Parts: sequence; structure tokens; C-alpha cells
Amino acid sequence: MKYERAVEILREHYGLSDCEVSHIEGGVTNTTYLVTSSDGTQYIVQKLNQIFTNETVIDYQKLSKDLIAQGWDLQQLIPTIDGRVCVADQQEIWRLLTYIPADPVSDHTSVDLMHGAGSLLARLHRSLAMSAHVPVYTIPHCHDTPYLLHTLDELSEQLVGESHELAEQVLSAYRTLDPLPSAPKQLIHGDPRTTNILFRNGKPYTYIDFDMVMIGTVWVDIGDLLRAACGDTTQTHAQYNSEYIDAIIDGYATAAGLTGSPDLFHSIAMNAMRTIALELAARFLIDIVYDDHFGWDGSLFVSRSEHNLARAQAQCQIYVHSMLHEDLTPVLP
Repeated sequence: MKYERAVEILREHYGLSDCEVSHIEGGVTNTTYLVTSSDGTQYIVQKLNQIFTNETVIDYQKLSKDLIAQGWDLQQLIPTIDGRVCVADQQEIWRLLTYIPADPVSDHTSVDLMHGAGSLLARLHRSLAMSAHVPVYTIPHCHDTPYLLHTLDELSEQLVGESHELAEQVLSAYRTLDPLPSAPKQLIHGDPRTTNILFRNGKPYTYIDFDMVMIGTVWVDIGDLLRAACGDTTQTHAQYNSEYIDAIIDGYATAAGLTGSPDLFHSIAMNAMRTIALELAARFLIDIVYDDHFGWDGSLFVSRSEHNLARAQAQCQIYVHSMLHEDLTPVLP
């Protein structure tokens, strides 16, 4: 039977024995399945990446209660038969979540949708700032850009060919970036890319996947959303669109009620996008050495390393396009 392990988890720990299970594509970290029970009720069941712990699930349980109380429609954890928040079994962590109906995922979007995505992120930041929750667990060095680039520098000699050349270019480009300005630290989503937004009736509706929630500055999330809007859902091809970028920035600034210089906010947001793009390129290149973090598509790539190289190349192209967008000279060719 296909997806045997997911079916076994559902039957033994959640009492769901007569279900249809199908894999949901697009995730780069967790393995996600859509579950349809015999009565038509739908759920999401996930096998978490090994970088996460039980505390990741408990953190989400607590944070989601805060956000739901503020009016957000979020996935809710469904306890196991014996009342646990997740299944920790055979060095695996599985969880079952409610399903939120949404528009089908599509690579196609519009300026209005991107303006709405910027607004949605600003509203999420406002809600997260009101939460008293402090995550018990965060991924070590998550969005710690200096640390990740330093790690890449130390590992670059273990990379060969295109990977080594790209690593040297990423390091050179990063050294030319201005540091992001200091800003008050608060809870942020940590992974607010467009594939973690649910759309309903053609509009951004809510966020999913809060596993990377952390204390940081809003610039991390702003830069990551901008970066994600410039790539396809597989993160292997750059699809830079300056209109989308401008729409996200304007949507965020408007919803956040920012009163300072629009040009300055735009400039910092663009620098945040470049910073996160190079940071993520570094993470993909680091995983070529360690070969243990990101999932990979065996139908398109012969190895995780090949898939990670394609991802890193796409992030570098996003950096290049963002520099050209502001008439700046990119370090990368």
C-alpha cells in the first residue's frame, strides 16, 4: 500500500482506519499528506523533519491558541487517541492537523495578490507582537546569516566544481551587502514564503507552517517573503517580477501604517531580500556537504546535492535581479 507509514500512524494513533491519503508536493522540509476520511472529513498529517522536536509541536499548540483568539483561522492540532499532541515513534515525529479549505496552489499570481500577501504579513507581525509566547525550541542558528555564511566559508573547500565556484561568489556578494538596520525584536514567522500562505477567493487568507517561529526582526520575514515571490514553488527557478516586489512592499507598508520615507523602507526591504536570498543559497550549499537537511525530488534530480545546487543557483539569480532592479552592480555574474 502506498504511504504505508502514514496510514499506519493514522490507524494506530488517531483511530482513522478508512482513509484516502495523498502526498502534497511543494514542501522542502516536512513530508505532508492530505487525508480524507470515510465521512469526507479532511485532515493534514505530517512527518516532521529530523531538525524539529516535540517542543516544536507544543510551541505551535500554544502560539496557535493566541493567534486564534485574535481572530486568525489556523490549523489546529488534533490529539492522539491517548491525548498526546504528536506521535514520537521510531525516531520520527508525526502530527495531525485540521484542514483549512483554500484555493488550489498555483505558480501564477498577480500584483493584487502580492499586495495582499504583503498586507497579510504585516497583520501577522502585529498579532505576533501581541503574543506573550516565547518558543521553547527554535532551529539552531535559524536565520543567523553571519553564522551561516561563516560556516559556508569553512566548508567551501569541501565543495567541488560548480558548487565551489558558487560558494565563493555567494561569500563575495555577502561581503558587499549593507547590514540590516537594528529593529525591535519580536516573534516572527520565520518562513513566510508564498507557499505557506493559504489563498481563498483569490485573496491571501491565512498562514500555515509555524515550525520556524522565532524571535527576530520583521526584516527577516519581509526579506524572505520578497525572495520567495521571486521563485517558483520548487525554489529551483528564479522568476523575478519587479511589479510583485513593489506590490508586496507597498502592501506591507500600508497595512503596517508606516509613516517614514517610502523610498527608505523600499531600499531596506530590497536589501533584506538580497540578504535572505544569499543566506538561503548558503544553506543549500552547506547541505551539499552535510547531505541531511532538505528534502529532494528524486523524479527531477539524481541526488539531494544536485537539487540543492539548483536551489542555490536560483537564490543567486534572485540576488542578481534584485541588484539590477535598483541599478546596482551585482557581484555574481
